[in-house]
Amino acid sequence: MKAAQIVGFETPYKINDIPKPVPQGNQILLRVKAAGFCHTDEAVKNGYTGARLPLTGGHEGAGLVEAAGGDVTNFTVGDKVAALLFREPCEECGECKNNRAVFCDDVKMNGFNVDGAFAEYMIVDQRFTLHVPKNIDFAQAAAFMCSGATVYNGLKAAKLPPKSVVGIYGIGALGSLGVQFAKAMGYQVIAIDNRPQPLRHIRTLGSLSPDLTFSSDHTVEEGLKAIEEMFPEKILRGVDAMLVTGPQAHEFDYAFKMTAKHGVVVVLSCCNEPMIEIDWKDIVLRDVRVIGGFCATTEATKELLELASMKNVQSKIRTFSLNEVNDLLNAYHQPDMHGKLVVTFD
Repeated sequence: MKAAQIVGFETPYKINDIPKPVPQGNQILLRVKAAGFCHTDEAVKNGYTGARLPLTGGHEGAGLVEAAGGDVTNFTVGDKVAALLFREPCEECGECKNNRAVFCDDVKMNGFNVDGAFAEYMIVDQRFTLHVPKNIDFAQAAAFMCSGATVYNGLKAAKLPPKSVVGIYGIGALGSLGVQFAKAMGYQVIAIDNRPQPLRHIRTLGSLSPDLTFSSDHTVEEGLKAIEEMFPEKILRGVDAMLVTGPQAHEFDYAFKMTAKHGVVVVLSCCNEPMIEIDWKDIVLRDVRVIGGFCATTEATKELLELASMKNVQSKIRTFSLNEVNDLLNAYHQPDMHGKLVVTFD
């Protein structure tokens, strides 16, 4: 089978012929129909995670069940499915026993330390695999498996009451879905980015469009005034929660300053710096909390798919063939890039 592999760090993907894997135990052999590209795929490709090479890239896979290991009980050949990136948790640690296997220290991750989704076939784990609703296509389903699962989990982690004001900082693949899921969950939503193209697009989504958009080039005071004008009934100044989806370290101070007292900043991005600066006064004197957001559990991702199916949550998709995977990388680095880039298979 053909696969796009990392054979050297900071070099293009190479299309190689490799053996088709054979599923065992809880494993499913997935005939890949779509595989999304994520910012962390580039981090792996550039060597930041210390992956062993060669490695098939990609961790957002959707497709059809081709074959199944002997312990698979919930899926049959031909099922339309999508899978989170995790495989083979230890099932013995505290995280596994508390239904948080995504945090297991020994869990394998497709596209990180085992071969991933940029291939005609891949191995996925039935414990992290989900049936895809009929009205969600393969490309959209793939995007939900990391971008969607991460931002949905962040919204749930914020634990906000209905009608809360949520800011989404960075309207890329995560942020676009974050706006739509937040609206679908009944929140009032602000979309923030310094690029006009994604803000224009997000305003075209009807009932899932944000209540307010503005550029992060505006000062904090200008942003706070815009929120006051949009939501005059709001008692505390700023957003109740700010989800940060972009990789730039300077975005975090802006996010904190835009967050109301007793609010929460949810960090969802792989930052381009090892450390970020936080003003202690925001935490101590304004009682702003900061929490991380990782990929959702299988149960939460099932909720996500049901909500997306019901409310028509969608990514703006641009597709590439496997042979065009390096063209995809070039597109990813364009200044006006927004939406989701996906490798698709016939």
